[in-house]
Amino acid sequence: RSFTYVSDVVEALYLLSQKQNIVGGVFNIGTREEITIQELAEKIKMLCRSSSRIVHRPPEEAYRDGFEDMRRRLPDLSRIGEAIGYSPKVNLDEALKKVIASFQE
Repeated sequence: RSFTYVSDVVEALYLLSQKQNIVGGVFNIGTREEITIQELAEKIKMLCRSSSRIVHRPPEEAYRDGFEDMRRRLPDLSRIGEAIGYSPKVNLDEALKKVIASFQE
């Protein structure tokens, strides 16, 4: 999986909206920073200084019958990079710290 901070998405959408020659184009917005859900849970737990335990649920409990998950979810950013020079500015650690801080306010 990869996670993108909202300010990077907003900037990309704004820059795309300013380009007349790409109207109707399809672009991935995201980051190349890949992390498993387990690693994400551990990172959040560490950043929150939490003593909570991480609970694992089998996919059958989390998803409806017939759901097919992708092994990897990592967007190809080459088109958006060529079109508007997109490169995410907020990495996952920084994004998580911002989100956690907003909940602590």
